[in-house]
Amino acid sequence: MSDILITGFTPFHNFTENPSGMLATEYGERYPGLITGKVLPVDYQLARKELSALLETVRPSACICMGLAAGETFRLETLARKPLQYEQYPGNAIYYSQIPSHIRQYCSEHEHFIISENPGQYVCEATLWTLLDQAAGGNNLQTAFFLHIPAISTNWPYTRIKQVFTDFFNTCLNK
Repeated sequence: MSDILITGFTPFHNFTENPSGMLATEYGERYPGLITGKVLPVDYQLARKELSALLETVRPSACICMGLAAGETFRLETLARKPLQYEQYPGNAIYYSQIPSHIRQYCSEHEHFIISENPGQYVCEATLWTLLDQAAGGNNLQTAFFLHIPAISTNWPYTRIKQVFTDFFNTCLNK
């Protein structure tokens, strides 16, 4: 059982590397016992199934789901709309992320971050909706949100992405 669950995704479309999955794996290996890091498939139903199973098994107090989004910023996603692919499941049409104020403040004060209300209506938003739906079900989660990571590029090599995420993550841990 870990205190923190971090998820990312496998590569998809034209992206041969997905830094969200790379970070989830790396942090899970670096901090065993504190962090469980898992890579989810880019598939609505499989991602939902795997995330739900992880939340049940790991029972974390905090979960950071991450995904890849084109652009030059990290995006802290604050809400999730229920995807059409999940209409057979009960749950609210919209959920709001459980983000501590010090994390929101960090994102609003740092140039590489934006606070977003549009997680993209793809598997990322569906995963956030699943996370928040599970959190609403009365489990151990006190912090639950989604962070979009920029794609690896000339401006954003993995080392830079990792450094910015590390600074962000350290802020998350310091209450």
